[in-house]
Amino acid sequence: MNPFEILEISIDATDAEVRQAYLDKLKRFSPDKDPAGFERLRAAYQAVDTEENRIAASLEWLFEAPEKADIVSRFAQNGRHCAVGPKLWLDLIKAGHSK
Repeated sequence: MNPFEILEISIDATDAEVRQAYLDKLKRFSPDKDPAGFERLRAAYQAVDTEENRIAASLEWLFEAPEKADIVSRFAQNGRHCAVGPKLWLDLIKAGHSK
């Protein structure tokens, strides 16, 4: 499950943008009309509802995709593999999404 694709948001979306995307999709995937769709939507929202969760979800995407391994390698070769803050990880992930 890629929560960014489900919610149709970018990895650098703000909390407000994530919430708005969730509320917009909730109109289509209500618990009464589409319980499975609602559960998928709810899980996606919970996976990215805070900045920390979005970074974690982005990293999960990055490390799950074998074709993204070169991004991680280049980042480590630049000596940034230790004590990397959220801003640097987000920059790394954005670079991977733009490829």
